[in-house]
Amino acid sequence: MKKILLVVAAMSFCALGAQAKDGDFKKDHPRRAEVIHRENKEKAKINNAEKNGKITAGQEKKLDKEENHIRAQERADAKANGGHITKGEQRQLNHEERHVEHQGARMEKRDAAKKAAGTTGGTTPPPAGGTPVGGAPATPTGGQ
Repeated sequence: MKKILLVVAAMSFCALGAQAKDGDFKKDHPRRAEVIHRENKEKAKINNAEKNGKITAGQEKKLDKEENHIRAQERADAKANGGHITKGEQRQLNHEERHVEHQGARMEKRDAAKKAAGTTGGTTPPPAGGTPVGGAPATPTGGQ
């Protein structure tokens, strides 16, 4: 009777150890870890851009919403696959991350152009060979 109890206890202990090991594997799965790292990095980049005035608060909110959607998709994919994501899911998530990165970069570039135009009064520079800043014509005097 004691031997049976001992065997059952040992088997239970081994089963619990295997479960814990599987849980760690799922949490630290390389594909999932890479996607999560990329998401965190992009979120920090978005927050810094907003903090430094490179994008507006509304743009930051929009990009954060898209990042949260990607994170929710990653969690759902992992839940459906026993704690890890497939290579195809990883590829799709990375594609969506790149889209958000490029969207943020376009927003920064567009806002920088708007700010630059605002500092010069919103006018376009004169064409090459036009009147220089001093107001004197750029044409030669003909040697006289």
